Amino acid sequence: MSNSIPIKVTPLYLWVTFDLLCIFTIVVAATFLYHWRNYEFKDAHAAVTKWVFLSGIFLILGLSVVGIIIF
Repeated sequence: MSNSIPIKVTPLYLWVTFDLLCIFTIVVAATFLYHWRNYEFKDAHAAVTKWVFLSGIFLILGLSVVGIIIF
């Protein structure tokens, strides 16, 4: 009985959603790195976290570039 609006999943819709996700990730990363300058990581766990985080950033950036090229 409820009138639901069907959402058509188009490449443009996916690209916009993905792009917003990338922008959000970049903003979070920039905030994290800004606060990171004022704090020294002294243990190995934090160093591993740092490299995993940076790898994730570069992965997202790479995927966004590929997405822009494809669409």
